[in-house]
Amino acid sequence: MVEHLQAYLVWRETESKAREAADNFAAAIKAGRHPSEAEMGELSRLRTAASAALYDMIERAKGLPESAA
Repeated sequence: MVEHLQAYLVWRETESKAREAADNFAAAIKAGRHPSEAEMGELSRLRTAASAALYDMIERAKGLPESAA
């Protein structure tokens, strides 16, 4: 259970960073500035990290006992 919570917290952090980068990317475009290669690469890296963290969280959840409905 603790491992799943830790995985969730990692996912939340990486997802927040990826959303912030995406917001900055969109703001640059709206301001008429073309984002740099570095900004595009960072956004891609953060999105990939968030996806990997989500996958890890899902895999860890498979080992949790099912709750009684």
